[in-house]
Amino acid sequence: MSTHDPTQTATDREALQRQLDEYQERQTWSHHVANLSTGKVFTTALKRPVAPLSRAERLARIGIHVDTSIFGRTMYQLTPRRPYQAQPEAWMIASVVGDYSTQQDFILWQRPRQPGFDDLQQLECFFSVSPTRQSLISISVTGRSWPGMDGHVSAGMIAPDVRVRIPFPGDFTDHTIDIVFDPIPGRPTDVFMVPETGIQMLIFRSITVRDLPPVLSPS
Repeated sequence: MSTHDPTQTATDREALQRQLDEYQERQTWSHHVANLSTGKVFTTALKRPVAPLSRAERLARIGIHVDTSIFGRTMYQLTPRRPYQAQPEAWMIASVVGDYSTQQDFILWQRPRQPGFDDLQQLECFFSVSPTRQSLISISVTGRSWPGMDGHVSAGMIAPDVRVRIPFPGDFTDHTIDIVFDPIPGRPTDVFMVPETGIQMLIFRSITVRDLPPVLSPS
């Protein structure tokens, strides 16, 4: 039976942290709004973190007109530090991870440059009680693609199998992904996220589900 060397594990984690610290010196931000029913995705590169007012304005590009107060409430929220919610019940499963830290509150995947390796890398989130009306899935991740490659992250529903593909640049970028979806009444909501070929590193921070208020007509 093989055993792990605690000293080597600590050394590897220190090296990873130094690499992340270096990446953060050149970090950028990006906001994606997507409609799971139509497959439309709009991406905006930013020079600062996502802010509520402009976030709501970008959601209007896919026909969702909301007040910024929606971002202050949640039906579900799962994080690496809090992967289970009792009421309403929700949990997540992270497969083939490179690192999982509850202390630093992240799950990390690293993919090789060549395709066809570790294709089971994914995050699956199960929400037992679906919202009763059109809702918003918000995923917070940070990552980068291999130099010279166009990386994407797929995210969507397992049943029915519908997804959108989110573009990732080569730079180390913090991504806020807002996906509008129509829940199926009486059925749980099962959400997945998969790093595709081209992604060098993907760090998961949180996933939130919010039911949207009645649509406000533009003034």
